[in-house]
Amino acid sequence: DLLCLGSLGIAHATGHRLGSTAATLATSALCPVAIVRNGRHWSAQPQHVVVEVDESADSVHVLDAGVSEARLRGAPLTVLATSQTQLSDVRDETQDEKACARLDKRLTRHRRSNPDIEFNPVAVRGSTMNYLDCQTDSIQLLVVGRHRRHGIAELVGATHSVPHQINCSVLICQHRPRL
Repeated sequence: DLLCLGSLGIAHATGHRLGSTAATLATSALCPVAIVRNGRHWSAQPQHVVVEVDESADSVHVLDAGVSEARLRGAPLTVLATSQTQLSDVRDETQDEKACARLDKRLTRHRRSNPDIEFNPVAVRGSTMNYLDCQTDSIQLLVVGRHRRHGIAELVGATHSVPHQINCSVLICQHRPRL
């Protein structure tokens, strides 16, 4: 049902975000993969679970997984929607008010079903990686779909062109109907 791995390996020494085994399994396993990072230092800030959502059908399952993780951890849930700016190199993390209103409406059913969870809709112009860079100290877990728009490579470090560092654990969901 779930494959859990540590984040460090031989590749970590060469500057990759994940060890080579974790990176390979994150992109090819036939089940959800959790990549667990070292424990976080105590912080006065609440440590959020962040769920990346888009308009795909898989986002429903990713959001459900994020809700479950937030409940298990007793953590607030940040539901993140991003939209790219015209220039991909521009770091524009401003709030997109219209997209945030749509996201807030989309979360109505989840709020009613889960009154014990604090939901924080966030819609920004920019990338998930830039958001993670800005919020790194307040995130304990990132939940994403296997078929995310930008692929898993930027999260696991399979590309050398992205200078971001992810310091939280990552849950990569893959919806597979039961037989």
